[in-house]
Amino acid sequence: MLLLLLQYLHNSLDPTIRELLEPNIDCEVDPMKIQCLDNLAANQESLLRFVGLVWKTILNTQQQFPR
Repeated sequence: MLLLLLQYLHNSLDPTIRELLEPNIDCEVDPMKIQCLDNLAANQESLLRFVGLVWKTILNTQQQFPR
């Protein structure tokens, strides 16, 4: 079962996660870690967009979820 779950996660979320890990996308929202506080609002928007995209991907692939 674990192998099926890992395969599902890889097949469904891999493209989304790879997009998130691109170096030009910044989703840091911790004020202690962010390099420029002026970017905080934009980073928050990026983070919310990607969280929404991950949830949408999960919902759209729920039929493929192993049972």
